[in-house]
Amino acid sequence: MTRSCKRIFFCFIAVLFICQNGFAQVNIEALRKNIDAEWSGNVKADVSYNSGNTEFLKIKTGARIDYNKSCYNAFLIGNYQRGLQAKRVFLNKGFLHLRLTRKLNDQHGVEAFVQKAFNDFIDLNNRELIGGGVRLGYFHSDTLGNHPAKFRLFLGVGLMYEHESLGMGATANETNLLRSTNYLSLRWQIDSRLSVNSISYYQVAPESTSDFRILSNSGLEFNISRIVAFRTSLNFRFDNEPPAGVEKHDLELTNGFAVKF
Repeated sequence: MTRSCKRIFFCFIAVLFICQNGFAQVNIEALRKNIDAEWSGNVKADVSYNSGNTEFLKIKTGARIDYNKSCYNAFLIGNYQRGLQAKRVFLNKGFLHLRLTRKLNDQHGVEAFVQKAFNDFIDLNNRELIGGGVRLGYFHSDTLGNHPAKFRLFLGVGLMYEHESLGMGATANETNLLRSTNYLSLRWQIDSRLSVNSISYYQVAPESTSDFRILSNSGLEFNISRIVAFRTSLNFRFDNEPPAGVEKHDLELTNGFAVKF
């Protein structure tokens, strides 16, 4: 491994450590891809079943479409998860996200997005977002043997309008506010088959700095073949002001396969 690659590796480990310890937040940025084709997409499904002392069934499905042409890039992503234990639903969440990026040059750009999400587990009945911001990047390429090692670092700064509905019925609580939305994204394509990423995301309400959310995602993807890949990821979520009766943090480890086309 060359000296520059060693610096990149230690940088990745540092950001990964930060993410695992809560100073991070990731969502859609973790799903962004570099795609050369004008149109592309994929559909995926993961199923987890456990029996014995604990019995449950968990299903995760998702799909995305990407459009890339000239100085514009857009993608639409949908995801749904459901879990059953003793015929009782313990997991029911999903989201739909659309994002458009206008490239100013190879490294910098501006972007806009809309999103809709729900998550019964944290009493989130509905969350709708619309916003935008600037995206600043740093690129570096090196060589490991005969394979290019591509390193990319991005900083995003922006604002979004958030409509949120928590709880159900008479106990429902709705809020509308502006949030600052910021992220730090690190990606490393080690070779033609293996890639890793680590992303930090932080959102805060300007009028109340104690109202903030932190999310993190660290992941690895290994291409088994041209169209099949193994994926593993660690997700961490922290809400400093969650709804009543909801814990401030959640942690999820996921393993699965993706089919690309």
